[in-house]
Amino acid sequence: MSRNVVHTVSVLLNGALAREDLRWLQGLADRRYEFRLLAAADREVPEVPEGGWYDLRHLLKATVASSNGELRLTVQAEGYAALVRVANRASRLHSPDGMIDLRLGFDSAGRALAVLQDTPEVRRALAQIFLTTEESGGGA
Repeated sequence: MSRNVVHTVSVLLNGALAREDLRWLQGLADRRYEFRLLAAADREVPEVPEGGWYDLRHLLKATVASSNGELRLTVQAEGYAALVRVANRASRLHSPDGMIDLRLGFDSAGRALAVLQDTPEVRRALAQIFLTTEESGGGA
């Protein structure tokens, strides 16, 4: 084989692999939701808003209720576009510091519930959490 043919085949294969990697990354990005809370100027730790807060794309809303040493974190799909992305899917909820790392499932109404310990560390971890859904159905 000539050197040009080998080079052309190599370029074509590398291009195909790069496109496949891009499709995989885009699929992951479509399944990953980030929630952030900012602390008020007079506080070190962000306070969970009473009415809840949205992921950065405003597709999911998180609310927290505190009771008996537990935080009940509810994540709800907001609208049809969000519902079709999360309904009946398993997901992973985690924080960058590893304080929060658990699996949960969305029901057919696009709602998921996580029960966390009500500690200062967990409340701090809520400042930035990620939720990643699995590719196919199979949640609660």
